[in-house]
Amino acid sequence: MNYHESNGAHVRRVEMIEIIPIKCINILPLSAEPLASWNDNCDLRMLLMEMYALGDHSSYGEHRFEEGRHGWWTTAYTFQKNADNALPAPAAEKQAEPVPIFYTDINFGLMAKYFIA
Repeated sequence: MNYHESNGAHVRRVEMIEIIPIKCINILPLSAEPLASWNDNCDLRMLLMEMYALGDHSSYGEHRFEEGRHGWWTTAYTFQKNADNALPAPAAEKQAEPVPIFYTDINFGLMAKYFIA
């Protein structure tokens, strides 16, 4: 905090530092899209690039995007394999819902985006 005099009175001027840059806030909320459609124009990629743009570290944002995408592809594969092999309890056989295809499921993709962000 800085103090300065104006007309004999002490006025307190508070300098604000952005915790999350405004450019990043403007990208939110992230769109619901499946992992299979994430590309270089993905809003998550843009968010991470902007988050690390201060000090010219946007390449780290790119790294986080690629690392996160790879990690969630691996997780989607594991989820898919386990879900496809799971059997419902005998009493719930008629109530079992179909297994989503995680790579193309928009809700799974949205959850992955927010986890990475």
